[in-house]
Amino acid sequence: MTATVSARRRRRRGGDRQASKIAGAIAGQGIQAVSSLVFQLVAVRTLGDSRSARLAEFGRFSILVGLLITLSALLAGFRDASIVHEVSDPHLRPVANSMQFVMAVVAAGIGFVFAATFASADPGERMWFALVVLLWVLEEAGRRHFIARMHYGSLVINDMTYLSVAVGGLALRATLDSNLDITALLQCMAAGSAASFVLGLLVQLGPRRFSVRGTTRDGIAEVTRFAIWRSLHGLTTPAQVFLLRYGVSVLVATAAVGVLEAGRVLIAPGFVVVSGFSTFLLPTFARLRGKWDAFYRYLRRVVVFMALAMAALSALFVLLYEFLAELLLGDAADEVTLTLVVSWVLMLSITAISQPVGVSGVAMGRTRQVFAFRLADSAVGLIAALLLAEFVSVDVAPLGLATGSIVGTALLWRHTHEHRPRGPIFEIQ
Repeated sequence: MTATVSARRRRRRGGDRQASKIAGAIAGQGIQAVSSLVFQLVAVRTLGDSRSARLAEFGRFSILVGLLITLSALLAGFRDASIVHEVSDPHLRPVANSMQFVMAVVAAGIGFVFAATFASADPGERMWFALVVLLWVLEEAGRRHFIARMHYGSLVINDMTYLSVAVGGLALRATLDSNLDITALLQCMAAGSAASFVLGLLVQLGPRRFSVRGTTRDGIAEVTRFAIWRSLHGLTTPAQVFLLRYGVSVLVATAAVGVLEAGRVLIAPGFVVVSGFSTFLLPTFARLRGKWDAFYRYLRRVVVFMALAMAALSALFVLLYEFLAELLLGDAADEVTLTLVVSWVLMLSITAISQPVGVSGVAMGRTRQVFAFRLADSAVGLIAALLLAEFVSVDVAPLGLATGSIVGTALLWRHTHEHRPRGPIFEIQ
């Protein structure tokens, strides 16, 4: 009897700890999303002298943010290598660190060039955007160390630093000069990322955690084998969204991008929950490798949970969309229709269900297969979305993205279950 009670208490404590870790992961993503939401709301309300001009500038700012996220995704594999190897191969951490630093500089250079090509950025905007890319990527490297060790309290503190400095700087800049422009927004984002990275480097983790000493050729080859496919996989969704924004700006108008993103802003909390939960899932699945019955049982439970949670959340967004539009978007609220909101809600729901399936494949080491399926669904979704935007309406473009995600997730689920591992050995494929 006593043993049974003790076992129940241990399970309850384990469940409480897991719930707190999930909450911490979502809180970390939530703080980042609040920061992003503030900048988006400032952009849609203040950039430009008229509603059409504001939507156009907001569209241009959205393209830059999409480019930033896409470039950051180029390093996703090296950051996720830190998570996986932190658990099983700590000696490879210096390799992942050194490669992240090199790639950060490369991404900043690409950002400087591409900002002019895709967002018509002037020289000042290009310079500040490149700096934002560099600092953002370095900050994210620190965040991944917290995620790998499941130190979500430290993650929240680090993200709060970004929020305080970036949004505080934005408020100060608005007080001194009410005529904000994209350069001012980029400057505040750079300040927040710099403060967050320095806090992580000098105080929370210490310089030794970012050490590159011990990097070897064999280690580079091993990390690269994992990271290159994971980076390509992580790149598919951000690149899809970025190309959708750019494609809409070319096929329809830059102001149409502003309308499309205004609808997405209204359901941003849903994307926060999905992203935060996915952040928690990778290290969790990594710890279940080799225990394949528990691994697959956990995967099925997560998929069911996400489906039920998104059904409830989607209904809430649809019911409140008019109130949220008036509250958040100002005069741009008139451009957001129920059709646009429903399209984004369906896209969010499919994304939520697909995330655990993709993350489980990465944790199993099947990065090439995950990339192949995600590339296919991203291509199908992007083509469908652009066709809908061009020939039907921008309001239904997110449905195209959802269609592609359904196809890719179904194929990946089938592949994952048909090629189930049998032994405890984890092999990167």
